[in-house]
Amino acid sequence: MSEIPEWALDEALRRCGVAPDQKPLSDWRDATYATAVRLFALHIAAHEEPPVDPLLVEAREIVADWNRPSAPGFADETLAGEHDKAGTVVCALAALKRGIELGKGTE
Repeated sequence: MSEIPEWALDEALRRCGVAPDQKPLSDWRDATYATAVRLFALHIAAHEEPPVDPLLVEAREIVADWNRPSAPGFADETLAGEHDKAGTVVCALAALKRGIELGKGTE
């Protein structure tokens, strides 16, 4: 069977009502059910986009808000994810992650 992206397996399990702590599927007693969930996960991976990191969405919004007065088109493109590799978005994302680390006291 093809490699299953973790996000797709998590989504298939969620939709099947399976608790995350019931992974890995290889430990399940019912091999037929495990195979069905794996196939469902492969279907999800083939037909859906992986979820966007909520911190990336927040970084996009920060950069878009900063640029909206002078470059509204760039701001809209940023919100749409067209500039995720741009330094401003990358730096905003890194700053958000670092802020969370500092807030937790893990440096």
